[in-house]
Amino acid sequence: MPTVSPVIEVSDADLRATRVPEPWPVGGWQAGTDVTELRRLVTHWASGSD
Repeated sequence: MPTVSPVIEVSDADLRATRVPEPWPVGGWQAGTDVTELRRLVTHWASGSD
């Protein structure tokens, strides 16, 4: 039986309203998601690009 992944729909307005946490004292990916990359992706997704 094939597994179906759910699709999550988020409006562009919701993406633009995303709050990104302050970065940890360590840089990059050492403490989880790189905040700079996260902001870049959210901006990209909010512009209508998938």
